Amino acid sequence: MIGSIGPACTGCGACIASCPKSCISMEERELGHMYPVVDEQMCVGCGACLRACHAARPFEQGAFEGRAFAVQAIDREILEDSSSGGAFSLLAAEVLLANGVVYGSRWKRGEGASHVRVTAPGGLDALRRSKYVQSDTTGIFGLVKGDLAAGADVLFVGTPCQVAALKAFLGSDSENLVTVDLVCHGVPSSAFFEDYLLWFEKKTGKSLIEYNSRDKVAAGWSYLGSYRTEAGPRSALPVDDPYVLTFNQSATFRRCCYACPYAGARRVGDITLGDFWGVERLHLGVDLDGGVSVALANSKKGLNFLNRACANSAFFKEVRFDDAARSNANLTRPSSLPSEREEFADAYAAGGFPAVASLAARRYKKEILKSRFKRAVPTSIKRLVKGAV
Repeated sequence: MIGSIGPACTGCGACIASCPKSCISMEERELGHMYPVVDEQMCVGCGACLRACHAARPFEQGAFEGRAFAVQAIDREILEDSSSGGAFSLLAAEVLLANGVVYGSRWKRGEGASHVRVTAPGGLDALRRSKYVQSDTTGIFGLVKGDLAAGADVLFVGTPCQVAALKAFLGSDSENLVTVDLVCHGVPSSAFFEDYLLWFEKKTGKSLIEYNSRDKVAAGWSYLGSYRTEAGPRSALPVDDPYVLTFNQSATFRRCCYACPYAGARRVGDITLGDFWGVERLHLGVDLDGGVSVALANSKKGLNFLNRACANSAFFKEVRFDDAARSNANLTRPSSLPSEREEFADAYAAGGFPAVASLAARRYKKEILKSRFKRAVPTSIKRLVKGAV
C-alpha cells in the first residue's frame, strides 16, 4: 500500500491516477504538504499504486554524461517575461509549432500552483517564470498518456521528482515525449504560500493584484520577485520577506527534498533547465542583465531537441558541466536539512504564517543584514568581483 512510502513521498499523485478503485486521496500535513491516504475498506490490494510510485524505485546517482550549454533567447520580449534566459519558452515554442502539447506549472491565486495542458502559444505566459511552490500534478499524468497514445509530441516540464513520477506512471519511454527537469532547491507547499499571501495583504493593508516570485524588471536578474497592490506600482519584494528568507534557508521544504536522489549530476529528464548562476566567471560576452539559462542535454533525444529549438533562436554556447554546477549546488547534491526546520513546522502548526514570519525575523537577522548589504552594492561591482574569482 502506498502509505508505506512515508516521508519519501513527493506528493506527485501518480498513485491516485493509477488506482483502479479511486480509493486514494490527499490530506494536508506539516507545513501544508499533501500526502496520500488510502480508504482501506475500498482498497483491494492490487499494488497498482506502488507500481506507479517512483519513490518506491531506486535512482542511483552518477557522473554527468551529457553536454552543458549557456542559453539566452535572442527575443528581448521572451527574456523580459522569463526568470532567466528564456530557454523554456524556446523549447515550448518548438513543440507547439509542430502542433504538440506542453505541460508545465501555472500559479493562480486561491488555487495554488498546478500543472496544466497547453496547446497554443497564448497559454505559455502562465507557464513562464519560476514558482517557488510545489505544483499539483494530480490528474495530469493520464492526460500525458492520452496525448502520447494519440501520437502528439509532448513536452513535460517539472521538478525532477515530477519527471520521475511521470516516467514511472507511463512505464516506458516514448520517442515523442521530451522531459525537462528543473534545477530544484526544494518545494514549499501551495497552502503555505497562500497563507503567506494573506499575511502579506494584512501587513500592507492592501489587496495584492499581482505577485511574481521572480521579476528581472523590478528586481534585476536575481532570486527576488515583485508585487503590486491596489493602484500601486510594481515593487521588488524586500530582502527581509519571510517567504523568500525561509525558502533561501531551505526551512520549509517537503521532507523528502532534503534527501532528493535526483539532485545530482545524473539527471532524470532528457533536458535540465535552471539559472546559470556564476556565468559572469566565464566571460562569454552575453548580456547578463537579460539573464542566462543553464541547459543540460542528458540524452541523445534531449540534445537533438535542444539544438533544434535553441541553435538559431538564442545565444547558445557549450560549457563545462563543472562551470555550470559551480554556483548551482543542487546539480551536485540536495539542499541540506537546517536545524530550525522543525521549529518552523511547529510555529506554522501553532500560529500559521504570522508565527513563521515572526520566527524568521528573529532567526535570520544576520542573513537579512547580509542581503541588505548585497542589495546596496551596485550590480556592476558584484559582477566584477565574481568575474575575477
